[in-house]
Amino acid sequence: MTQTRTLSVAGAAFVALVTGCQPTPTPEPAATSHETPAPTGMPQVDPPEGNFEGQVRERLDAGSYTYLLVGTDAGAEEWVVTLGKGAN
Repeated sequence: MTQTRTLSVAGAAFVALVTGCQPTPTPEPAATSHETPAPTGMPQVDPPEGNFEGQVRERLDAGSYTYLLVGTDAGAEEWVVTLGKGAN
């Protein structure tokens, strides 16, 4: 009886040792889609069409920036941004 018990304990220990020493499978990386590229920054903006004159109709102070809504005599409106005093 002790020989059977010893073999059973030895067999159980062997199975536990072999099972516990198996390498864990490496997970597969997630599939990537190449259909839509990642954004690369700010979109390109056309340069201004030239100088214009008008009256400031609205002023918005935002930190070191000041946004001005300038209206022309022809009725057009343009937003202009300026850096405040001491800003780089």
